[in-house]
Amino acid sequence: MPLVACERVPVVRSRVAIVVGLIFAIVTMGSTARVRGQDVEPEEPQVRTLLHALAEIGARHHVFLTVEATWADGESLNSFDAQLVGELARGESADAELRALLLVVPRLTYQVSASHPSVVHVIDARLGRGSDYAMDSIVPKLDYAGTVRDLVSEIGRDGIPIASPTAHSSRELLFVDMRSRVSIRAASIPVRDALSNFVDLEGRGPILWIARTGPGEKQTTTVMFCGPAARPVEPPASEGPR
Repeated sequence: MPLVACERVPVVRSRVAIVVGLIFAIVTMGSTARVRGQDVEPEEPQVRTLLHALAEIGARHHVFLTVEATWADGESLNSFDAQLVGELARGESADAELRALLLVVPRLTYQVSASHPSVVHVIDARLGRGSDYAMDSIVPKLDYAGTVRDLVSEIGRDGIPIASPTAHSSRELLFVDMRSRVSIRAASIPVRDALSNFVDLEGRGPILWIARTGPGEKQTTTVMFCGPAARPVEPPASEGPR
């Protein structure tokens, strides 16, 4: 009798093997069909904020970017740099990728620093030009040693409408830099150069500082330095008007 039982085992196993084989074949055929594009759903394009996209460009091409932004009445204060940007083709240089961004981001302009070519200033085109705009001003004389936060206040002592933010969001506190030190002795220096040219760039993240200026004329510009950081900086999707 045991021999009969033993003789039936291969039969059962062979049937199980056949069933498993059929299931595997069906799954494989389905997978092949999907690979061939018969069943594939289109992937959703990856999007991120403009500020995050700028940080990626800076990290790829070893440049440092500053951001000058404003907002219209009723918009969030970070409406410019929080714009969503889709995936763009990677270029051979930061300039190539920034030129591609010009085609898809409204009001985006940029200029490479004449005195520090590794620094690129990204500027909201809505910002006015002239003596009323702090970032276009010239500091007559600057003899300063201290933190970057106090540097902003030092520049403001010459009557230039510029200041450090009085408060930060919880997200900003993750990357704001208040402690890095600089030493500057210069005359007739543009504000952008005073803020950018004397900071130690070793180990810093790709976004150097962010300047925000409210809508209207004769507005004070607030400047927040972004601290040393390995990861790109991305702000909250929306912040209410101030």
